[in-house]
Amino acid sequence: MLLKILYSLEKDIQNYQIIAHAKYKGQDSKVLQFFNKRFRDDYSNENISKFIASFVEYNKIDFQKKLAEIMTSWSRIESEYKKRMDAIFSCNYPMQQLTAYLTTNDRCAIASDYFFVTAYSKQPMRIICHEILHFYTYYIFGEDLKAMPEKNDMSSKNR
Repeated sequence: MLLKILYSLEKDIQNYQIIAHAKYKGQDSKVLQFFNKRFRDDYSNENISKFIASFVEYNKIDFQKKLAEIMTSWSRIESEYKKRMDAIFSCNYPMQQLTAYLTTNDRCAIASDYFFVTAYSKQPMRIICHEILHFYTYYIFGEDLKAMPEKNDMSSKNR
């Protein structure tokens, strides 16, 4: 399995919109709370883009540097991690590629072939390993999960 790690403003915006409309036990993410103070729950692409730009500037996030750091760290463990996941789940995970997108939000959505990682996380490898675990779990137990009356995916309004 190849893991591509990228930053895309469009995907970052998408993550905000997914997270904003998902229901959680508890409260909104801290970043979303800051967003809502400024834009009053108006999740337009333009507002999210403005918020992300100011957030990146204020927090001095250098996406190129973060991408390089994360890719270097991931390359050290990727082969062993896949080997261990295949052993734990007694399978050879068939998906050839997943994509991890950096996001400025502190809560991250997941889709069928990509997921998000908080760009300023102090432990991005934990997030990546955790999210990949979801893909393995869905691969092995997907049919059982589909049969459940309420799906627990990040894009669901029932979450």
